[in-house]
Amino acid sequence: MRRVEARRGLSVDARAWPYRLAAVATLLHDGVDLGQATILVGENGSGKSTIVEAVAEAYGLNPEGGSTGARYATRRSESALAGDLQV
Repeated sequence: MRRVEARRGLSVDARAWPYRLAAVATLLHDGVDLGQATILVGENGSGKSTIVEAVAEAYGLNPEGGSTGARYATRRSESALAGDLQV
């Protein structure tokens, strides 16, 4: 199991995107334990993809998909959230 949580001492503007999303705010406040299968459920725009991309990038994976060696990128569209997380 892996734990994902906010970096120690992190301070963010809770009114700015993506920090104003309830799912992101909860992740940063409480952290989350990821098991072999973790399912995120929510309405469109609730932050599911934002969290998945940030966790992937924080773990060293390409947020656009692939393995740790795959660094293909079209254009940067992910949030800065990955830099705020520790795995």
